[in-house]
Amino acid sequence: MTARAKWKAASENSASVIVGSLLEVLDILILLIGIVVVLLSDVFDNLRIVSRLLEQLGTGLVTAAIVSVILRIIAGRTRDKTSVQVVTGTRQEIERQYRVMKRDASEISILAIALTGALEDILANDADKFLERVLFERLQVRFIFLSPGSAYARIRAAEEGMEESAFKISLETSVERSALIYQQLKARYDEVRAAGLLARDKSGRFEIRVIDACPHCTIFHADSTIYWGLYTSRGRGYSDAVLKVPSDTRELYSQLVGHFESLWNSHSDWQKSNSGPLVKFDGWETPRLNERLITRLTAGHQ
Repeated sequence: MTARAKWKAASENSASVIVGSLLEVLDILILLIGIVVVLLSDVFDNLRIVSRLLEQLGTGLVTAAIVSVILRIIAGRTRDKTSVQVVTGTRQEIERQYRVMKRDASEISILAIALTGALEDILANDADKFLERVLFERLQVRFIFLSPGSAYARIRAAEEGMEESAFKISLETSVERSALIYQQLKARYDEVRAAGLLARDKSGRFEIRVIDACPHCTIFHADSTIYWGLYTSRGRGYSDAVLKVPSDTRELYSQLVGHFESLWNSHSDWQKSNSGPLVKFDGWETPRLNERLITRLTAGHQ
C-alpha cells in the first residue's frame, strides 16, 4: 500500500474513531440527564402530573441511551461481518470500477484471463492521460493475463463454450494490444525525456506479463481495495459475481494480494523463457517491448 493510500485509510479510521467517541459521550450525557430527570420527579411528588411527566421523560432518556449503545454495538459487528460485499452479478462491474478508480489510484494491479477491458480502455479512451500519470504522477501499473500458449487455454475455452482457436485469438489480440500500448508509451517517453521533463522521483512503473498457470479469478486491486470474482466452469466469466474486499478484511485481502504476487513472481511465461516481460517501463529507463516473446505468442495470429 502506498503512503497516500495509508494516509487515506488512517484518516478514515481517525474520523470513524472521533465520530464513535462523540456518540459515546452523547449517550453518556443522555443517560445522566435521564437519571437526573427521574430523580427530579421525586422532588415534585406533591405535583402528581409534573412528577409523572418527569419520571416518564427520564425513563425514556435512559432507555434511549441504552438502546443507542446496543444498536451501535450490533452495527459494528454487522459491518465486520459484511465488509466483503457482493457488488454485482456480472464481471463487467470490475471494468467499470477500473475506469473510475484509475483516475486517482496510485497503484493498480489487474489479473484476468484476457485483460480485454483494461487494454481496450487504455487504447480507445484516454491512453494519453493514463500514460501521463505513469510518467508524471508515480502511477504503478501491473497487468497479468493468460498466455495464448498456455495448456489451460484449451480448458478455459471449453468452460466458456468457445472454440479453442477463437479463444486463443482473443488472447493473442491482447498481446497485440499490449504492443500498441507500448508504442504509445515509448513515443511519449521519448518526447518528454528529450524535453528534459522526465523526473526520476515523479515517474511510475508500467509492466505487462503473461502466465501459463490458471489464474483462478479476476483481481482488480487499486490502492487499498480489491474487486474480484472467481472463474467457474459453468460459463463465461462475465456472468459471474464481483465481490469488493477492502484492506480491513485482512485475511481475505492478504490472500488475494498473495495470490497475485505469487503469479507475478513465480509462474510467468517470461521467467520460463528467460527473455523478459511482455512490456516493461521501470520509471526511468526506456520502455521495453519483448518482441521475441510477442512473435512466439502470436505465431498463430499472423
